[in-house]
Amino acid sequence: MNRSQTITLRRWLLAQCHREDAVGRLARRWVQETAGQKYDDSESWLENLSRESAWQPAVSTARAEFAAALECLKRGGSSPTFPRVFASPRYEQDLERSFTKHRNEPDVSPSAYLRRKHFGLQNALQSRTLIYLDTNHWVNLRHVWLGSRLALTVYRDIFGLLDNLAKKGRILCPVSFPLFLELMKQNDEGTRFATAWLMDCFSGGVCLQYPRELQRLELRQRILQVVLGERAPDLKEWVWTKAGYLFGELLPVNKTFSQPDIDFFQKVSIDGMWTLPLEYFAEMDPSEISTLPEQQLADATNSDAAWYREARLSFEEVLIREKAYLVRLLKGDMAQIAREIWEEYPNHRDVSRMPEIREDEFDHWALPSVQVLAGVNAGLITSQKKFSANDLLDFQHAALAVPYCDALFCDGGLAQVLRTKPLEFGKIYETVILSRPNEIVEYLGGLVR
Repeated sequence: MNRSQTITLRRWLLAQCHREDAVGRLARRWVQETAGQKYDDSESWLENLSRESAWQPAVSTARAEFAAALECLKRGGSSPTFPRVFASPRYEQDLERSFTKHRNEPDVSPSAYLRRKHFGLQNALQSRTLIYLDTNHWVNLRHVWLGSRLALTVYRDIFGLLDNLAKKGRILCPVSFPLFLELMKQNDEGTRFATAWLMDCFSGGVCLQYPRELQRLELRQRILQVVLGERAPDLKEWVWTKAGYLFGELLPVNKTFSQPDIDFFQKVSIDGMWTLPLEYFAEMDPSEISTLPEQQLADATNSDAAWYREARLSFEEVLIREKAYLVRLLKGDMAQIAREIWEEYPNHRDVSRMPEIREDEFDHWALPSVQVLAGVNAGLITSQKKFSANDLLDFQHAALAVPYCDALFCDGGLAQVLRTKPLEFGKIYETVILSRPNEIVEYLGGLVR
């Protein structure tokens, strides 16, 4: 990226529309009055607005913040009001196309448009081998790309194979929210951006859903299967999203707009988030991302593990309890999803006519990310392992990757737990689980041939 990029006032105003302060209201007024037109004299518009006494403070603040953003970008940095990734000319061109497209398609709802995006993404992924890399492997690849003295020869081979396969459209290495959390532990901005750049390149911006949203999706799928049996729709296309929706697929709502304007801005927002790179989020201040929840969860897991070990519970007994605990966390979601399905399928409200579910048929695809997470927890709780916050992020990697990716490259300890008894998740979900670099080279080489 050119670190001396600049911006126009017009582009800066567009980036302020989400704000709830006076500048945000000013930006939204500008969009309402000028969006979709060939009106680019933003300074004249701002000057005219400054003649209205009620708007003078907002205009003054906007001008000062815009000037500060210009200075930050000239120095190669990011302004609090304008991340440098937004300074790309391509970003503005995409935004112009989005405005034109949705002005011309007012009858397409935001939900229908987002569904269209998901269908397109799912179709694009069908021909790719999906490989999930944990952070350790990403860091070793970054050493190679930066020409670091820490670069290992075997990772030069891995980098070359991944690059070759990615350019041929053979693979994708999706990112995830747990990967982002580990990325933001890199306090050095240069190495953090380099890692994010690699992730953007090899992932193509493809991201697994936010973990809780993925669990909600799996829960919806399971309830639909109970209600509709074989006629239940397949929701797999919703497993995948783009890096812009790293924190979940939330659409902006501002009640000061009319419903047609809300729909319009939500569809423009979908386009923007669909192309937003991980690099954008890497510009966040790492100190603003709390690691306290991770540590608290690690402490609670260690406390549970001590109780289980003292009680001398078997793996099977611990697994049942871990599954029950994780499902209980979804209790509120379960009620909401059940109500939604009740409304969507009125012809299937007769409980007596629901398909029969055989108790002896255990389904590993019923809430698979929950099952993998519970299995890893149980497997290690019944060992003598002491859990750290980083361990719990590794477990999240496994829960996301094992059911939905073709391969997982992780550390040796986790690979051993996932592949061997009592879990054998590699066999159950037909996922290649590797840790040793030489094995990874051999696997990638097989994809090239």
